Formats: sequence, C-alpha cells, structure tokens
Amino acid sequence: MYGLQKFSEQEATNPFNLYQWFRKVQQYVTSRTKTTTVTTTYSVVADTYYVRADATSAGFTITLPTADGCAGRQITIKKIDSTANIVTVACTGAQTIDGAATKTISTQYISYTFICTGSNWEII
Repeated sequence: MYGLQKFSEQEATNPFNLYQWFRKVQQYVTSRTKTTTVTTTYSVVADTYYVRADATSAGFTITLPTADGCAGRQITIKKIDSTANIVTVACTGAQTIDGAATKTISTQYISYTFICTGSNWEII
C-alpha cells in the first residue's frame, strides 16, 4: 500500500531495511500534509492538503479540485486573518459542497475540512 512493502521476519531484523521502510512512511506522511498560504484566488493542487487563507487585502475564492477520481481525499481550509473579507470555497463544474455551490468563511480561525465522495465534496 502506497509503495510500502511488507517485510519478512528476516528482513525486519535488518536495521537498514527498517530504516528504509520508516523513511518511506515519513515521505508518504509528508506528501499528504503539504501546507500553503494564499492571499488571492487559488485552485487547490494535487499535493496540497491544508490551505491557510489570508484575506487581509481582499476577499477571494479557493477552488477545490475536481471530485472525479479522488474519493476519500481531504482538504482543510482555514481563514487566518481578522478582516471582514470573505473567503469563498468553490467546486469545479456542477459539483457541490454539501449540496451547495460554495461555502464561505468570514471569521478568523474558522476552518472546514472537505472530503471528496468521488462525485462531490462534503464538510466533515
């Protein structure tokens, strides 16, 4: 799973093999936790899982990736500034977030985690 192979009992006793396995686990976890801070309109890319939205200058829209083919993927978006500017989270095409076209965030430190169902997004 995820390029992490199982080791036999003999291989597991070799410290070098265990080191390699733990490095792969670390690389996998790191690749699933990329964070980015945005200050303007942004489309979430494949390796981003946490978006910090700074709307100090103006409100803007963050677009989630297409839900097709990414069932189970989670993306967290958090508004980090104290202004009244609104961060809007949108989908591509006719996809929805809990049945709505968009979700807005207007309060500092409010975050939402979106999970893909394979055809739409839901807030968890």
